[in-house]
Amino acid sequence: MSYYRFGAGDVLRNVMKTYPEHEYIIYGGNSYLNGRRAITGSFDPIVGHNSLGTVNLYELNPDKDFTTPSSSPPIEFFRVNNGLHNTTKLIDTDELISTAIGEDITYSAELESGISFNYFRTGDDRNRLRAIRNHFRSIDRLTPSFSFTDALTEDSALIEIPAVMFSSSIRKGSVRLEFYGDSGQLMAYCEDTGNRGELIDQDGNIVGFVLYEVGFVYLNDSTNAISGTFTDFYDSDSAAETPYWIHFGRYQDDGVSNQTESSYRFVFQGIEKIPVLTMYADMPKGEVNNSTNPTFIDKDTRKEVVIGSDFIEERSGSIKNINKTPFDSETTSFDKITYITKVGVYNEKKELLMVANLSRPLKKKELRDLSIKLKVDL
Repeated sequence: MSYYRFGAGDVLRNVMKTYPEHEYIIYGGNSYLNGRRAITGSFDPIVGHNSLGTVNLYELNPDKDFTTPSSSPPIEFFRVNNGLHNTTKLIDTDELISTAIGEDITYSAELESGISFNYFRTGDDRNRLRAIRNHFRSIDRLTPSFSFTDALTEDSALIEIPAVMFSSSIRKGSVRLEFYGDSGQLMAYCEDTGNRGELIDQDGNIVGFVLYEVGFVYLNDSTNAISGTFTDFYDSDSAAETPYWIHFGRYQDDGVSNQTESSYRFVFQGIEKIPVLTMYADMPKGEVNNSTNPTFIDKDTRKEVVIGSDFIEERSGSIKNINKTPFDSETTSFDKITYITKVGVYNEKKELLMVANLSRPLKKKELRDLSIKLKVDL
């Protein structure tokens, strides 16, 4: 087996930027992510998820019986108590203290996340907004229409997008919100047409803002009615109201059980940066033209050992000529030919790191040099 070092320029490192799109449909107290449909299992009503609107980080326990784990034990994470009381949010502090040193502490691998909605009315606590005050400054620099002082008193809504869904940040200009009602008709929409973080509706009104770097959407328009005739239940079940953008996403989880007509669509794209390693495996002329495959030797001239009265002679077989000719009755000239099927990548200790399998064998002639491009997403 031949080993070759990668030369200068044979190894390239770059980053590929992708824009995965996500679509949320919210209706009747349920959210649906990317048109996902429920798959019912033997133990899990929605295999792999607690909700159709969430992302499962690891997806390690599809259709596991958590009620009787002995029959189908779920996968769990664990860490050994080292006595230093180092913990994470997934481990209860009291459990850590009560566990003996050297014993395992297990915690669930069921980590799911989805978008969440927060609604603020007069007198409500605004600590959640104060916590991201520094991020609101990015809006202050771009648009004079936003005031954080007003955000601490005005009626508003805050949509939180988990980082696992957008990776690096949300792509500018990709956010679009749609408000449906009156038998599923589109009543209003808003989007960031100027890539400035301002959400502008179909009438040109600024109805909210997007914090792209951290995944927050802030809606504060409570003056421009979405519809002059349509009403539904948003803040309570006692009286139907005219919808505004601060009601976006309001549904049964917020204690509004009489809402029957309103539905919502929320679309955005994330920015995911994928490190890419590109390597060029060069095979020079006159090399990589031998094989240990037994069929490489002509079967009629296979290697044999001749033993005489006073000698032992080892006769090598001839390499099989597989060079083709277009003529039936002619024999073409001999050419050492091999077919490359795999390329292995090793470290400096000649430890195998990865294997690249070619989709089809690549023909290598003795007077021909080849270069195979290997690409790995890290």
